[in-house]
Formats: sequence, C-alpha cells, structure tokens
Amino acid sequence: MGISFIWPGDIPFINDEPKLIANALEANRNFRLAEQGLSGSVGIRYGPIPTWFFQLCLLLTKDLILISMIKNTLTIFFTLFILDRVRFQLGLWRSPILLIFVSPYLYLLNRVLWDDCFVIPLSASLFLLYVHFLKHERVISLYLAAAVSLVLLFTQLKSLFPILAFLIVLPLFHHRWLMERWKSLVPLCAVIGGALLPYSLEVYQNLQFSDRLAVSAWESLLGCLTGVRYFSFFGWPEAYIPAIYSKHFLLPFWATASLIAITSVSIVFFYLGIFSAARSVYIKRRDRQSFDVRDKLAIYCVATLLVNFTFYLITKHRQHPQYFIGVWFAYFFFLWSYLDKLHQEKRCLIAYKTYFISMTILLCSLILFIHMNGGNRSIHYGATLRNQIDVVQRIVEWSPESKIIINVDNYKYFPHSFYTLLSLYSLDSESVRSEKEVRYLLVDYDHDYPAPSGHLALYIADSPSGHFLKQGL
Repeated sequence: MGISFIWPGDIPFINDEPKLIANALEANRNFRLAEQGLSGSVGIRYGPIPTWFFQLCLLLTKDLILISMIKNTLTIFFTLFILDRVRFQLGLWRSPILLIFVSPYLYLLNRVLWDDCFVIPLSASLFLLYVHFLKHERVISLYLAAAVSLVLLFTQLKSLFPILAFLIVLPLFHHRWLMERWKSLVPLCAVIGGALLPYSLEVYQNLQFSDRLAVSAWESLLGCLTGVRYFSFFGWPEAYIPAIYSKHFLLPFWATASLIAITSVSIVFFYLGIFSAARSVYIKRRDRQSFDVRDKLAIYCVATLLVNFTFYLITKHRQHPQYFIGVWFAYFFFLWSYLDKLHQEKRCLIAYKTYFISMTILLCSLILFIHMNGGNRSIHYGATLRNQIDVVQRIVEWSPESKIIINVDNYKYFPHSFYTLLSLYSLDSESVRSEKEVRYLLVDYDHDYPAPSGHLALYIADSPSGHFLKQGL
C-alpha cells in the first residue's frame, strides 16, 4: 500500500487537472460554490462535486501536492474498506485486494488531481450496497444506493453504466419486493427525479459525439473485451509512457516485454471467472435452484459490462483507459472470484504470485523511472507536478513585468496548466515581486537531461537575444 504514497509530487498536471484547480480557485475568489465541473469529450459539462472538494482543500492549503496526498489517502482507504466489506460479505480470498495497489491505472488515477479518481471508491460502493441489499433486503440499502448514484452522476458521467445496470437488475430479481414496498419508495423516486431532471435535460440537449474520437466497431469491441487490463500493464505504455519500451527504461526491453506479457494473464483469469460464474448460473437455472448472493452479484456485473459494451458499440467512441473507471469493479469481481476458487491449488497459487510479483516489479520500476526523469515529454503525462511547481516558484521571485517565454510542448498545447500554477503560487508574492528586476524568463526542458526526460528548467537573460543562464531549482 505504501507504493501509492511514494513521491506524491510525481504526478501529471496537464489539461483537466489545472482546469479543475482553476475553476475551484475562481469559485473561491467569488465566494461561491462552483456550478459545473469539467467539459467532457461528448459536449457536456460534468457535475461540480470534485470541484467542491478542491475548493475546500484550497481554503486549507495551496500546496497541490499536499492536496493530492489528502485525496489519495481518502480514495485509497475508502476503496480498501469497501473491498474488505465485499470480501467479508461474500467470503472471498483477501489477497487479490492488493491488486488495486499494483495496478498502474488505479495507481495513477488515484493520485492525480482529477475527477475520475472519486469514481473509484464511489462506483465500488454501489456494488457493496447491492450485496448488502441482497443479504438483508432493507429499504435503507436502496436509499443509500440512490444517494451514491446521485453523487456519482454529479461527479462523472462515466459512472452511469453501473447505475443503469442496477436499475435493470433490481426489478429482475426483486419485483415482488418492490411491489410490496412501493409506497416507501415513492419519496425516493421523487427526490431522484427532481434532482436529476435539470441535469438530464442539459445532457440530452448538449450530448454530441465527435467524428475525431470515432473508432471502428471492432476497435470499440476489443477495448471493452480487454477492459480488465486495469489489472495488468497491457496497453499502459501506449496510453501513457511509451518510453517504457525504450533503452532509457530501467529494465531491458526483453524483461519489460516479458513482464507485461505475464501481467496480461489477468485477462485469462477474468474470462475464466466469467465462464465459472455463467456455469454456476446455468446449472442452478437448469436445476431450478435459487441463485445465491454471489450469483446475483455476478449477473449485476455482467449487466454493467453489457451496458458499457452497448454504449461503445453504438457510439463507436474512442476508448482511453480512464473511460472504464466507472465499471472497474465489474471487471475486478470476475478476476477476484476466479482467484478465490483456485487459490488453494498449488499451481494456480504459483501463477497468481508470479503475476503479482511481475506487476510489483513493473510498477516499482515505473515509479523510479518517472522520479529520475521528472516525468516525460508525452502529451498524456509530461513533467511532474513537483517539477512544474519548482519552476513556477522560481518565476514568481522575479518581477511580474518579466517576459515569459515557453518552450515546453505540453505548455504550448495546454497553456492554462502553466498559468494556473503561476496564478496560484504568485498570490502571496505580488508586493515582493513588484520590487524585483525585469528579466526574460525561458521555461524549457532541462538541457542537462536528454529526452525522454521531462525535467524542466528556468533560464534567464537580460534580453531576448542574450545568453540564457540556467537558474538552480
């Protein structure tokens, strides 16, 4: 678990993260709560709940790395608590819970200052509440599930899939229970309808899919079928850090490729888990036996994945790994349930340990590589937040009249990321900066570190044609 807290400043800060922080800063300066969140890739604005969280944190501290640590601690421990409760309710093997700490995708998404990270524990809690409802059939479980669903929808629309699946599965298995208690559920439906109606209309009016993000139906299907890659390094280098395959990485290419191939066994475990669950459901259906809690949870997870599949097959929308954040638990459940069935068999236990150790070696190598290089120069990661803050804190030591020259690719693509940090860290130094000398300030990759290093440096000169000298960070 400690892996998640090593070098908390080694996180990306590129596009959406600075937008969230900038929105939170603006709302705080105007003494109000933000009304909307980020703009999504399908033409709509997400809910404001993540922005509210950052507003609160910024009232306490402007240290973004500390805020990241606070958020990371909350999301990890909440996720761990939920998974442990699911384990307790279903009697599952505890060890696979550790996979959430060595998953490169969950490792990154938990740490960044983004809205997706809040979906990780919240979406898992919806599955836990369904398990609780299956075991006890109490109205309070549905009220809590409704509350979680509202928070999810006003956090990220990627969480819509497990909510829709919940609404499908609930009447399928519990229609008699619902009919008997419909009067106690009317207030719940009224509150949910009233809360969601304005936002639903906004989504309906603004939802649009860009041809730029369209892919073929086969690519869309393949992405859904391999969504369990969250628990492997399959696809990670291509999505975030291609340099993992380069000569600059800490491991030789053959070792990296071999370890990534070993971690891809999670896909095999997942499909064996699907097959095992389907076999159990089929046999009980054939023999007219009642489904147990694990069977019904498996059906709910399948329904979640089918809703997810249907959306991407219809829209043919490009799938970046974070798009599966709302359904991660559905993939994880089948991986977990299969490992639970076979962990007492020696051969399977050896296979699991080999898989887990390979994940750990790759993640530790990745963490060290990122730290040594200050990030990288890719559009999906870039220089680390710690690196960027160091440069900005040097800049604010000079006069605000100084001319700033940007020669960093990500700052050219997403200039707001630089100016958000500049705005944040110059708040307490305006009076001091006015007395400083005017200089030409060049923000560039550190010339002492060759590509793919993401190290940034500040170079200073008296004129734009003068000799720029590197300033120590």
